[in-house]
Amino acid sequence: MKQFSTITKAYLIALILLSVHFSSLAQQGWNLLVPYPTNNALSAVSFISGTTGWIAGSGDCILKTTDGGSTWTKQTTNTGQNLYGVYFADAQHGWVANTWGGISATIDGGNSWTTQTSS
Repeated sequence: MKQFSTITKAYLIALILLSVHFSSLAQQGWNLLVPYPTNNALSAVSFISGTTGWIAGSGDCILKTTDGGSTWTKQTTNTGQNLYGVYFADAQHGWVANTWGGISATIDGGNSWTTQTSS
């Protein structure tokens, strides 16, 4: 009976060590941002490089990063619409799509946005 107890203890210790090891691997590369950059629901993302990208979401929320997501700058189209799509062709030229199918464009990296009309 003593041998079974020793084997069981060794098995449990090995299981705990493996669990700790694999859980630490699963979290590499992700960092919790405190404070959060927004409380808005985010629904679209576009990165033009490993460091520069935009996220769009509810409440006319656009967030831009130039450091791979460590920090975010808030931007807005001033339409008041929820945004469901974002695409940037390069660091200056981008588009977002809103709730009603409206599209806004920027030619200055998101600092200002112009509503586009459809024909």
